[in-house]
Amino acid sequence: MDKISGFTLVEMLVAVSVAVILLTTGLPSFHQFNLNNRRAAQINEFVAAMSYSRSEALKRGNRVSLCRTSNYSAALPICGDGDGWEDGWVIFDNPTNATTPPSADVILQVHEPLSGHEVSLRGDHNIKTRIHYAATGRVAGTFGNLVRCDSRGAGPQSRIITFPLSGRVRIQQGDQSTDCTP
Repeated sequence: MDKISGFTLVEMLVAVSVAVILLTTGLPSFHQFNLNNRRAAQINEFVAAMSYSRSEALKRGNRVSLCRTSNYSAALPICGDGDGWEDGWVIFDNPTNATTPPSADVILQVHEPLSGHEVSLRGDHNIKTRIHYAATGRVAGTFGNLVRCDSRGAGPQSRIITFPLSGRVRIQQGDQSTDCTP
């Protein structure tokens, strides 16, 4: 007679119970992990764009501007469109101090909107729509803070990107008083 192997009903219930416990404790942590990684990646993308703008201003010896735009895919994006920096941005060579790229040949880089649910990247009054870097690499009269928030809202999950006139960026954790919709 051959021995039949398999699981008993009790063994199967124990295995399913353990799986349910692991999923209910692990999935929320995994969701937070994904949100935190997306936040870090998006902040790094924006800081990289700022660094690129600064280095191009130094290299070219004239003003380079970074501005928000919602029509990033247009041949000539218009600065200031959209709700905030999360809608996308464009970097352009700006020796004439224009408010938007005057032609497609001065555009250095274009970035599409930030992905994710309920993501915002908003600047205060000084940098609501644009940031200018002078030929010296310093911020040209537009310094301030950007706040990055997601569906978790204000608090320790938000981040504040601060840059003074020197142009060197600092990132700090937000708190309950952080305004996610400046």
